[in-house]
Amino acid sequence: MNSYDEAFHEWNTNLLFTRLRMTSLFLLMCYPFFLYVDLVLLKDVGDPLFCYTLTGIHTAGFLLSIVFLLIYKRVRQQDTFMRSIWPTFLVLVYIACYIGGGALSSLNSHRLTGNIDSYVIILIGVAAIFPLRPQHFASIIIPCHALFLYFLTLVTENDFTLHSKQVNTTLTVCISFFILLTFYSYKKKDFLHQCKQKEANENLRKLFDINPYPLILSRLDDGRILLANERAQKEWPLAAEGGPQYDTRYVFHDAEDRAAVTEQLQKTGCLKNHVLQQMTAPGFTRWAMVNYETVEINHVRCILSGVTDITELKKVEGELAKHASIDLLTGQRNRRSGMEALAQMFAESRNNWVECTLCFIDINNLKQVNDQYGHREGDALITTVCNVVAAKIGPKDILFRYGGDEFIVLFFHKSTEAAEAVWTAIWQELSAINAKKEKPYPITASHGMFYFCSGMDVTIEDMIEAADAAMYKEKTSRKKQLSDNSDSAGSSLPLVH
Repeated sequence: MNSYDEAFHEWNTNLLFTRLRMTSLFLLMCYPFFLYVDLVLLKDVGDPLFCYTLTGIHTAGFLLSIVFLLIYKRVRQQDTFMRSIWPTFLVLVYIACYIGGGALSSLNSHRLTGNIDSYVIILIGVAAIFPLRPQHFASIIIPCHALFLYFLTLVTENDFTLHSKQVNTTLTVCISFFILLTFYSYKKKDFLHQCKQKEANENLRKLFDINPYPLILSRLDDGRILLANERAQKEWPLAAEGGPQYDTRYVFHDAEDRAAVTEQLQKTGCLKNHVLQQMTAPGFTRWAMVNYETVEINHVRCILSGVTDITELKKVEGELAKHASIDLLTGQRNRRSGMEALAQMFAESRNNWVECTLCFIDINNLKQVNDQYGHREGDALITTVCNVVAAKIGPKDILFRYGGDEFIVLFFHKSTEAAEAVWTAIWQELSAINAKKEKPYPITASHGMFYFCSGMDVTIEDMIEAADAAMYKEKTSRKKQLSDNSDSAGSSLPLVH
């Protein structure tokens, strides 16, 4: 006998013991009625033996019930007694008495009325109420029925009636055995299923607790949390607020996100690598990757959610994205990032009204500064011009480094005149820096503008080329002007290149 069988035997013995108590109470409640039948309804029966026998059977049932209830009250809470063979022995003795009493009552009635219904009722009742082991039931019913058939021959004179009742009662015995076997097998199967389900739940709980990542088990239909491992409870004190907790707060972004994930789970049964952004506190963001699986626990469809914190990974990813889109020297957007922003603006202009002015900026004298003062000073020239431009443009405008000494500014929602006003402020700031004469070279830049709005038949390349051409035109004009001034002053360093 394995552990499951032993557990079922112990459970079934307790069940039989409890039902025997209920039966004893029922017989005690019925005894006044039996007494009324014996003393009132059947007082005029001419056969005293019939009355004495029936009264004796009823009295014996009453006494047996009293004795069992006393025994039950005394030993029910004693585990050692309930695990011994005595409860099974008592159950078998009492059931044998019930069946024997039914057989004797039927034989007694048969002498007077030819009726044997009591025996049939007791057989069916015992089989339905007491799920005995089939072998135990057989050990009771076989000798009892054999004695019943024997005594039935003694009190039945007509052979046809005898054979008919023998066949009918034997058939009832077979039916009662089949009923008992069916009930017993069903209860055993159900008990074993519950045990295995309980063991599976305990194993699941153990797996929950030893898993290093937060795990949450919630109902599929409403999201109520049924189980959370220790790691999950540390990160989210699920029971701190009291009342039922729901998974929307922990493993989904919001109710709409849960509805979308649930729909996917109902179709496929799982969803991997679902990324969430969660606000753990004001100003603090947590990133998580969640894997979802649908499981059935105690006949309830559930969602098993495994959470992996990827906040640090997201930070690294953000840093990588920043380095991939930011120019290391100036701290502004690089060419790739700037061109993506320009392409996005250009795409939006096809469906919505967009206007902007593209400004192409080229720093003057960078090659001469690199050659005469070194590349460190050349880098300082680039960062100085870039910082001045970044400080003067609007918060929605975009500045990016297009090349070595070339920058592009996208002035959003600004006409060319408005953009030129910004450039004037930039030029004035550069002039103020030059006036301090902190550098042995002038800090200047040339620029060109191109205005764009939705509906214009141009490309991004056309816009940049037009602004570049305007910048080159300004550079050439300024170069010629400053070259003339340089010749008259005897300067050796050209001011614009």
